[in-house]
Amino acid sequence: MESARAQEHAERASKLAAFSKRGKELYEMKLTENEHFESWKLSVEGWHRDVIANLNDAESAMFDAPISNALEAVGHSGALNRVHGDMRGRILVWLERINLILSR
Repeated sequence: MESARAQEHAERASKLAAFSKRGKELYEMKLTENEHFESWKLSVEGWHRDVIANLNDAESAMFDAPISNALEAVGHSGALNRVHGDMRGRILVWLERINLILSR
């Protein structure tokens, strides 16, 4: 029973680590045109939904808690536009929250 629980925990940690890696890739992606932005935006939204789908209710509530404008603004450096910068800022916050979940 203990080994099954440990296996489940390891698989979940691996999945969250993969989500973290993908989030970092999305954050670091350099966009040069608005058409690429739309595709990137859809990828971020899909990634966010996938992360939420793999969290329990308490983790999901923490992960998806409101994000302040000041934290969103952190992502503006090198952003294509304001929305891109805001979304990059959200990704950074979400990555921190994934790390918090992983550290429990």
